[in-house]
Amino acid sequence: MVWSAVISSLIAFIIFVVLIFSFKALLKRNESGFMHLLLALMFTCWLPIPLAVQKALGHPEPLLIGTGFGMLSLILLVFTMVLQASHLSYSAKQAMNHNQALWQERDNWMLGGMLAGTTELFADFLKGVWTVFLTVAFFAKGHSVMGVVGIIYSIVGVISVLLLINQTVVKEMPILAKLQSKLGFVYHNLETFVWYMVLTFWLVLCS
Repeated sequence: MVWSAVISSLIAFIIFVVLIFSFKALLKRNESGFMHLLLALMFTCWLPIPLAVQKALGHPEPLLIGTGFGMLSLILLVFTMVLQASHLSYSAKQAMNHNQALWQERDNWMLGGMLAGTTELFADFLKGVWTVFLTVAFFAKGHSVMGVVGIIYSIVGVISVLLLINQTVVKEMPILAKLQSKLGFVYHNLETFVWYMVLTFWLVLCS
């Protein structure tokens, strides 16, 4: 199972590299829907990783709870990316023949208010909970380097919680709102990519 998860993660790596090199071209051609479909496939390829890491650590019982949070995080990201891909592709086709400004406004409403920000931050929060369980398991099994990496990503999880709370309250904290606007699309996907690549590399070393 571990090597199957590694191969699946390498496919996700290839998808991410394709996205990096085609990002500007896809945006220029208004192919945001296809881009989000690729992201959905990438997150799907990482679904076996939480189970593979749990197996590599010897199935510690407390980690089973954390693994559930990790898989739920990925499932939520897959779900929202598929919905975003569906909306953006439909919107782009409609904007070609109808009021483009109207469909741009609908994009902002759907992505900013419904499908993207809060959902993705909540998925980051779930990943952060999983990371805490993983960090404890890594230290307990003597994997100190991975434990330190887990601490760093646990801090990222705390930041996600603060951004999540800030986004859902009516009166936002300006500093957190500014931070979220600066982090944006690239940060959320890049930090997730790095996390799963680190776990994949560790799985290879442990196999």
